[in-house]
Amino acid sequence: LSRQALLQFLREESDLRGTTVVYSTHIFDGLDDWPTHLLHMKEGTVAYVGPLQLARKAVEQGSGSLYQMVRGWLSQEREARKVRTNSASAVPMVETNVNKPVVAAPMPAKSGASKFDRFGGAGRQSMYVR
Repeated sequence: LSRQALLQFLREESDLRGTTVVYSTHIFDGLDDWPTHLLHMKEGTVAYVGPLQLARKAVEQGSGSLYQMVRGWLSQEREARKVRTNSASAVPMVETNVNKPVVAAPMPAKSGASKFDRFGGAGRQSMYVR
């Protein structure tokens, strides 16, 4: 109920003020008639931008819903990625530098940070004197 109320509010504000609302979601229930335009990103580039009615239907036999169209796009992208991955793995690997010794990089100095601290700091505990 609150999601539909939010969508209705955004639609009214957009119509009243002539603004653009960017709504990014993975939940397509009830969105078939909501967007006027669509932006489809594919591998970091714009694959389609324009009116929803002119968007290329990826699944010809689907219900014509927004969900079916996006699902078709994702299925095509997944299949294309599989083909690229399989063709890349079919290339024979050439081993080089067979007789050269492997030199390990020096270990970084211990910072006192936890191995679970992804930001590199020592964590909140370090600011307290022990």
